[in-house]
Amino acid sequence: MPLSELANFKVFSNPALDIMWCNAGHVKNVLRFLPHGAWDGIDEDSAFHKPLVHSDWDRVRVYSGRVKFFRFDQTLYKEKALETLRVCFPGQHLFPNIETLEWHVENEPELIPHVLLFLGPRLTTLSLSLDTIPHLSLLATVAKQCPSLTHVGLVLSIALENDNIDHFRSVSWFLRSLKHLEDVTVPSLDRAALHYIAELPTVPILEYLYMTGNKMNVLSGIITLLKHAPITCIAATRPKRTISDKIAQLYVAVVANCSRSSLSELLLSSESSKRRVSGRASTARDWISSLQLRPLFAFSNLTHVKLSAPAGFALDDATVADMARGWPRIEILGLSSMEYAHVQSTVTLGALMHFARHCPNLWRLNLFFDATAPVPELQAGNQRLRQQHLESLDVCRSPVATPLAVAGFLSRVFPKLMSVGAHWGNAYADDDVHKDWLEVNKVLPALQKARAEEQEYWARREQS
Repeated sequence: MPLSELANFKVFSNPALDIMWCNAGHVKNVLRFLPHGAWDGIDEDSAFHKPLVHSDWDRVRVYSGRVKFFRFDQTLYKEKALETLRVCFPGQHLFPNIETLEWHVENEPELIPHVLLFLGPRLTTLSLSLDTIPHLSLLATVAKQCPSLTHVGLVLSIALENDNIDHFRSVSWFLRSLKHLEDVTVPSLDRAALHYIAELPTVPILEYLYMTGNKMNVLSGIITLLKHAPITCIAATRPKRTISDKIAQLYVAVVANCSRSSLSELLLSSESSKRRVSGRASTARDWISSLQLRPLFAFSNLTHVKLSAPAGFALDDATVADMARGWPRIEILGLSSMEYAHVQSTVTLGALMHFARHCPNLWRLNLFFDATAPVPELQAGNQRLRQQHLESLDVCRSPVATPLAVAGFLSRVFPKLMSVGAHWGNAYADDDVHKDWLEVNKVLPALQKARAEEQEYWARREQS
């Protein structure tokens, strides 16, 4: 039976109406309960045609009090209409029991202050855009009228973000006025706000932390506030060309302050989304060493790891072996360079066998290695070594000497491998390394098919 029909039965009336009016949709849906002829809509020419008394709003309140969610769509409202409503409404909150409010405006900043009429003391989730300095002053009113806020998301205009640190201090003051925060999305915070949030009773249940556009000491400082919260995901971007010592300090902060049993995703990359080769030669300050990376191997429940350094990672086979043993649940692993050509690595093709042996769920791998050494032969304990999940391998610009032999090795150890990528941003589109890996890709499908047929043959032999 439709809710509209249930609402006609007294016993079901209130529950049915609560569900029907949970999402107001458009303000006109509640204003249509004003006395006939009192109001002609919420468009640009809307107006109230006669004086209203308090009782004229009684029927409106029957339904507006049931609204729990409202999303403002600026294409449906004009500033004049909202101002008329604000002047004529005889109260502070149009939706007194609202719990979730989304109020985002683009290119019409005059619409932003009208959010005040739509606030309520039971509001727990607020997503709000702010465009000018006076709009920041609205936050004081929001904090006073909405003390129960738990989820807050603020979007500041480019002018506010790039202008003055005092703007961020006003945001920080606003957050420090709230006692029940659980989820915060803001452009930036000062140290006082970070310490305040860290001391809230809700912080120990923090599970996801996303940080962008900060200096490394700021990122490290935020992580030190976690105090072994059961965080499952850390995602952060570093400024371009951050030196390796600063990146390693962030690793140390993660190891010292994050729960080793709960952390499953660690995504620490450059704020640049594209690999771009610098003309300057890289130095030891641009790459991460095995010694700097090893502390992260303590997080045995990691399933998703993406790390980058300006010139990548200077590793060896022993480090890769310990990595594979330390991250047995890994599914996606990426170690990449972003601003320079990757530092030459002593990791060999044979090191991939450690992933085959210890990481059965790995299906995407990004790793630089040296494939010019003789391809290892699979003998004795390695003869039947198979990893059945790896589908994607990105080798960056790993050098390769014998493409056919390398393809044969990969197809035998990783029978589900579909492709090998050797792309690197704006460089090396047609160089020999890229061409050699294209040769690997050409023969890989045929070899994979042959391996599959071989496995089927031996499976039938064992059953017979």
